[in-house]
Amino acid sequence: MNCIGIIAEYNPFHNGHAYHIAEAKRISGADFAVVCMSASFVQRGEPACVDKYTRARWAIRNGADMVIELPDVLSVSCAERFAFSGIKLLNATGLVSGICFGSECGDIAMLKHASEAVPDTDILRSHLAEGKPYSAAMSLAAASQGSESLLASPNNLLGIEYLRAIKRINPELNSYTVKRVGSGYNDNSPNTPFASAAAIRASFSVSSGICSSSLPEDVSSDIAQSIASGRFPAASEHLTSAIFYSLRRLGPSGIAQLAEVSEGLENTIFRSACEEKSYRDLIFGIKSKRYTMARIKRILINALLGTTAELQDMALNASDALYIRVLGVRKDSGLLSALGTSAMLPIITRHSDLDGLSENARLVFEHSSLASRIHALANPGDISASDPFSAPLIVL
Repeated sequence: MNCIGIIAEYNPFHNGHAYHIAEAKRISGADFAVVCMSASFVQRGEPACVDKYTRARWAIRNGADMVIELPDVLSVSCAERFAFSGIKLLNATGLVSGICFGSECGDIAMLKHASEAVPDTDILRSHLAEGKPYSAAMSLAAASQGSESLLASPNNLLGIEYLRAIKRINPELNSYTVKRVGSGYNDNSPNTPFASAAAIRASFSVSSGICSSSLPEDVSSDIAQSIASGRFPAASEHLTSAIFYSLRRLGPSGIAQLAEVSEGLENTIFRSACEEKSYRDLIFGIKSKRYTMARIKRILINALLGTTAELQDMALNASDALYIRVLGVRKDSGLLSALGTSAMLPIITRHSDLDGLSENARLVFEHSSLASRIHALANPGDISASDPFSAPLIVL
């Protein structure tokens, strides 16, 4: 059984994602694609536009053969941790022989060279001391290795982290990349067959149908229905009161314990949480040259979910912290049966499977269950939340 692994968010699933799955199978010669997908909240520190079950269904309908969950404690993390945990879970399925990711350059050899290059640490430290964000400082430090142009593009940067994670976890895994087609990552032009996810998300506040040409027909139809029912799109702004409450309740000492908080940033965050009046003002009250917008947003979500540095470190490093939560599978693939014999971690498809989890894994699972309930609060209308197993395993 030849499977290719993909790490994704599908926020939302669009034509570019369908193209990537098809190309990943083609260039790797794989029969099946196994996707590790962010759960309720995504890496940039925002709620996914719709729940994880709907997004898993979109993926299965449009080329994926199995979707497993990347727990929220790790999906809301820096690029290095996001990449490492995704590769770790895919490798633990025992099904995948390779990983395929999208990139701006489309050249796996160049990306491998960049992943093995050692940046000039003195230059790195000097730029960090000047207050530059880590990603920008790393890009400048990599200039001596000729990799700065690659690191300037977000998907290249994430691809390099995937390659580093593969080397640490299982060097036997093959690696492939698919060149992005159509709009770039930060391109806000929605009226194209391959619009970026950012452009599609931005269009939701303007018109529900503006990006229909960029979405598979079933996705466009589902979104229209979700809008009508008041459950789309989920957005951080709808969580404003909950985020302010979380920060004010935690206080500086509690904020200091959250993942990604360091260097006294807790004092700035708490002050902003007490003085500002809106989600946007809160972010810009914290923002500085040193901290990226994505990092600040992740910290706010960490406060909302109670994601401490200790919990995230445990989920990333403890040998018994993770599990394979199957969200969806293609009925005729045989992957669920194969997973039962190949998996190196506990498999969860039903409530009774929780009985076999370790205490650490149970903490991670309960955290993701909480994230799912809180995600419902981000909806514009219907904020009702359901049990983690009320939605049956998606089998299409």
